[in-house]
Amino acid sequence: MPLSDTAIKNAKPTTDKAYKMPNEKGMYLLVHQNGSKYFRLEALTGFQGASRDTLDPVEFEVYNPQIEQMITIHQLLDNAKCFETVRALRWPEAVNCPHCGSDQITRQGKDDTQPERQRYGCKGCQRKFDDLTDTVFAGHHQPLKIWVLCLY
Repeated sequence: MPLSDTAIKNAKPTTDKAYKMPNEKGMYLLVHQNGSKYFRLEALTGFQGASRDTLDPVEFEVYNPQIEQMITIHQLLDNAKCFETVRALRWPEAVNCPHCGSDQITRQGKDDTQPERQRYGCKGCQRKFDDLTDTVFAGHHQPLKIWVLCLY
């Protein structure tokens, strides 16, 4: 289950050491002793015998064993590809309602300001949601590609 905005805001530092709060699909929130919070992605790198310093960032690939696919920087260069990647990571099999978990979902068109952002309606709880509802990306005014590239 993804971390909620409230859980992230309530995460307090400890005097001992930094700690992790698991999110979903290999992602976690790292809370440092000084109170700073960072999202991290645990992944296996798709290279052998090289260090991160010697890699060309365009060629760097990340393998996440939970989704069993390679993610390259080329997949994240525009908003449409970022939204496709977020959908594939969030819902690998089928779209589920983030509110009730139902799989009885209908597409409700695209967002007016971000045409790549799909809207959905849940037949189970009658609530509406989109690709970013209940994620750390929800409610921000920066394009999704900016946030995803920062995480990459």
